[in-house]
Amino acid sequence: MLFALRGRRSDRLLIAPQDIRTADPIAAEHIYAGYFSLAGKVATTHGHSPFSISAPSAAWSEALHGFGWLRHLRAAGTALARANAHALVEDWLNLNVRGGSMDRQVARTPRVVARRLISWLSQSPIILENADHLFYRRFVRAI
Repeated sequence: MLFALRGRRSDRLLIAPQDIRTADPIAAEHIYAGYFSLAGKVATTHGHSPFSISAPSAAWSEALHGFGWLRHLRAAGTALARANAHALVEDWLNLNVRGGSMDRQVARTPRVVARRLISWLSQSPIILENADHLFYRRFVRAI
């Protein structure tokens, strides 16, 4: 089994599984405005990355890094929502590489990694729409 896991990496995504959780396009508007309501807490970004602000709770941080909220951006169905989804994932990738103030310990717990993987795969059509080759490769490599 380990041998199979060490095999050649794929360089492209072949399928985006359907996200069956309820999505709220109104929540996308709050995300645009910098209000992230997650795990019963609300945090305001004040124009900063949500990944660089102080989390109001550990559960909020887990929900943020799990990216389940991307479904709301997809439900909005707008070009702005797709651009926002792309920008937030790119922000996460950049902070992860640079070692910014992102809560890396929470972001790397197995439960959060699994949630992020499911969310990124499910929402990949909006994340990757109009993405350049470099971003596409970084995204697939992060998966």
